[in-house]
Parts: sequence; C-alpha cells; structure tokens
Amino acid sequence: MAEKKEKKKKEVKEKKVQMQDAEVKTTATVKKSDDVAKSEKVNVKKDPSSKQEIKTVYARAKYINMSARKARLVIDLIRGKNALEAVHLLEFVNKSAALPIQKALNSAISNADNNFEFDKKSLIIAEAFIDDAPILKRGRAGSRGRYKKLLKRNCHITIGVAEK
Repeated sequence: MAEKKEKKKKEVKEKKVQMQDAEVKTTATVKKSDDVAKSEKVNVKKDPSSKQEIKTVYARAKYINMSARKARLVIDLIRGKNALEAVHLLEFVNKSAALPIQKALNSAISNADNNFEFDKKSLIIAEAFIDDAPILKRGRAGSRGRYKKLLKRNCHITIGVAEK
C-alpha cells in the first residue's frame, strides 16, 4: 500500500514539473471610462541555463491623444530603472506625456503586486515602449480658400515590469 502511494505522489510531482516547463501567456483587458483600455499580459518562460522562471507583467494604455514622438522622450528616461523610483521621477518631469505614462506604470506595478504577488520594491522596468495608434484626420480653413490638413496623432503606451 505504501509503495502505491509513493508511486502516485511521484507521478503527480512529475506532471506538475511538466506543466511548469510549458510556456504560459495570459491576457486580460479592461475598458476604462476615459477611452483608455488597459490590459495585462504575462510571459512565463523557463531559462535553460539558470533554471529560474522569468516573469514580466505588462500594462497598456491605448489611444492616448499625443504624438508618439513626444511620448518617447519621456519613456526613454525611465527604461531600465527601479519602478518606484521611476514613478517618483515622472512626478517632476515637465512634459505632457509624463501623466499617462505614470498611470500606465502604476497600473503595471499594481498588476504585479495584486495578481502575481511580486514585491513592489524589487520591481524594475524591463520593457517600455510607445507605438503609433490610428491617426485622426481633420482639417481647417487655410489661406486663399484652401483646405489645411490636420493630423491628430495618437499612441499606445506599453510598460512591462519584472522582479530583479
């Protein structure tokens, strides 16, 4: 009897190890009231050399009404820094892109803390990038009765945090 129980325990452990070795990706999207969709994506990969799991938790802010070129100036300041230090740094950056980037960063920190129980103090910004979003094409009256094209550019903010 004892031998059968030990065999079953070993089989269960082997199945758990096999499930952990598989790559897992999940995505959840929540629509916010101010037309900003935030989503969370988790990548879990096994690194064969170190035998440790590497996790990155993402937060996205979509359709931000601002040029991607202007937002990239701010995102370059925080890439690779400690997450809590980056939040503090963004409070004092005198650019309009700082506020939506700070909101996305706070969302990523909260996702990591609440959903995956990461320690807030040990989080670093593993990935941070800005993508172009669809452009709204508008126009206004120009000189001599002509039509002037106005391109209202938008961007998507993606921030990924990981433990040190």
